[in-house]
Amino acid sequence: RIIAHLKDNVGSANRAIGPDVFEIAERLASPTMVSPWSASVIQYHLYERYLQVLAKDPMTAKKILLNIGKAYRYMGWYDKAEKTMKEGLKYFRGDVNFRRGLAVVYAEQKMYRKAAEVFSQVGDSFAEGVAWTLAEQHDRAIEVFSKLLTSNLDHQHPGEHARAWTVTGDIYEERGDRQSLLKAKNCHEKALFLIQSAANYKRLSDILQRLGRDDEAKEIYRKALQLHQEGQPLEDEPLSLNALFTE
Repeated sequence: RIIAHLKDNVGSANRAIGPDVFEIAERLASPTMVSPWSASVIQYHLYERYLQVLAKDPMTAKKILLNIGKAYRYMGWYDKAEKTMKEGLKYFRGDVNFRRGLAVVYAEQKMYRKAAEVFSQVGDSFAEGVAWTLAEQHDRAIEVFSKLLTSNLDHQHPGEHARAWTVTGDIYEERGDRQSLLKAKNCHEKALFLIQSAANYKRLSDILQRLGRDDEAKEIYRKALQLHQEGQPLEDEPLSLNALFTE
């Protein structure tokens, strides 16, 4: 039925391949549905449609090819996903969607250095900083987060900015010397200014305790517990790039 649909005439770009095609392909690749071979056949027909419309309707062709790459990624066929995203970069002049898709392909394979480099080309400083952190390139991560935070003082994305402060603070805290702990305290205070969460209060409390400021640490921790009793977790989710994979 899918292939029959693909053989119909393609009109405007928004009638190309629907946004759920990669989810359909993922289910088709499941052993409980049909064989991965069948999914490959569908991907082949998608590519065939892409070639048919490439010359006369490049916008539609771009959407089809991007969905093909996403489908391969969701099915875990990373070599094919990478090849597809690179083809998109070649024929659509470095389109940001293909570049970002390539970064996510690298990130899902824990190739964080490559992911960071591509996120840098996209201009996604937050994702780049997270990738450098996961690659344990902490100086690079601090540098990227610092540029992000100093160039976006309006904090239009307080969640990302608060997380950038907390990750930077965690890096300094891990170093352990007093000067680094003071830098960590400053970072966590700035994160708390943006997001008053139980986890951010607890981070600041832990730093104050390590600095020997026990009375302040207890007072801050009481605020963390109060928010925790209202349903907020005392710990954030582990650092990851998973939120980027839902596009």
